[in-house]
Amino acid sequence: MEIYQQTVEGLVESMKKNANYSNSKDDGSKGCGIQVSKAVKGIALRKGFEIYNEMRVEKVAMNEATLTSVARMAMAIGDGDMAFDMVKQMKEHGINPRLRSYGPALAIFCSNGDVEKAFMVEKHMLEHGVYPEEPELEALLKVSVEAGKSDKVYYVLHKLRISVRQVSSATAKLIEQWFKSKVASRVGKRKWDQELIIRAMENGGGGWHGKGWLGKGKWTIRHSPVGSDGLCKSCGAKLVTIDLDPMETENFAKSVAAIAAQREKKSSFQKFQKWLEYYGPFEAVVDAANVGLYSQRRFKPSKVNAVVNGIRQMLPSRKWPLIVLHNRRITGEKMDEPFNKALIEKWRNADALYATPTGSNDDWYWLYAAIKCRCLIVTNDEMRDHLFQLLAPIFSLSGKKGISFTETGPMFRMRPPCSVVIQESEKGHWHIPIVQNLKMRMKEYGYAVLVQTHA
Repeated sequence: MEIYQQTVEGLVESMKKNANYSNSKDDGSKGCGIQVSKAVKGIALRKGFEIYNEMRVEKVAMNEATLTSVARMAMAIGDGDMAFDMVKQMKEHGINPRLRSYGPALAIFCSNGDVEKAFMVEKHMLEHGVYPEEPELEALLKVSVEAGKSDKVYYVLHKLRISVRQVSSATAKLIEQWFKSKVASRVGKRKWDQELIIRAMENGGGGWHGKGWLGKGKWTIRHSPVGSDGLCKSCGAKLVTIDLDPMETENFAKSVAAIAAQREKKSSFQKFQKWLEYYGPFEAVVDAANVGLYSQRRFKPSKVNAVVNGIRQMLPSRKWPLIVLHNRRITGEKMDEPFNKALIEKWRNADALYATPTGSNDDWYWLYAAIKCRCLIVTNDEMRDHLFQLLAPIFSLSGKKGISFTETGPMFRMRPPCSVVIQESEKGHWHIPIVQNLKMRMKEYGYAVLVQTHA
């Protein structure tokens, strides 16, 4: 029986791959999996459903993998409602659905052109804390474009802006398909309140307004790079560096604080939050341990001081940046040397130094401070920790700088002249970065974009 069940599972997985192959073979992609006859598929599915029904009758505990497997079988017979019902049952069993759990239902509804049910799946995902990634958003975009649903296309473009930022070439083709369509040329406002649009862009951090399609008529589509000055080389528009909007900033700060409180001694991090509220805000935050250990094993306060002085010279206010440093870095025989001791005292007297307590991870402190103050981060940390990676999409907008040292002092690698993210202008134009071309255009510092301007 064990061998038989594994065989059924393998056949079901094969059918899923074959279904994907059938949907993509027009694009010239190659199929994968074992090719089996319809009769064998039918037997596998029938046995699969028999096993599932027996489990229900005997009240065998279901897990996410079991219900997702049944959803995939439902996908194989084209039953999107059943596939979706499997996801809904997960909550009844106290199971949290995963992104893969929604795949079968979403695939069937999108394949059948059922826009309403496809977005019902997406709504259910969001309600249960599951967020679609580019493959899911691409499917939603495809069904919306083919159905001519302009409001849904607009919605998905902004979803891509938030969660994907740079689209794949396949998604870019769908976007082009939309803008070339007759429906796209007919939607949009002929007149709009310019002040309202500008205000919405300012409130959102820049680079988008979210007020719907602007302008009517045929769209012009061009592929163009962006120069090192942030100017689009096709239309001449200056792309912006997008700040986090106030709500996103607050949510980000809360997320970092919540994770830090779990990892740190709660009272220690709360103490830092109160300290920052009293002495802040700061215009820059220095990850002092990372800077002081740059290209060496021994911590050098002099390197931190050089960077701090360099940052102060760059800031119009000449205000001290916040220096975050673990307390073990400011004690010991080496730090008792007169020069090093004088530097530490200087930073303390300026209310610019925060020494994180024993057992803490100073990364949480400088990251939280930078987000809370909406200021620059000075570090060479590549943020490879898996928890930091969860925050990476937002962190990429937060103003990180890199540093290198020369004989004459620190050299700062400033952030790009514009954010590499989908941008919507106050005139209704769109600039959409494409991942495939990103590496090809690095010499022009920006990114290759798909530029869509209204005629």
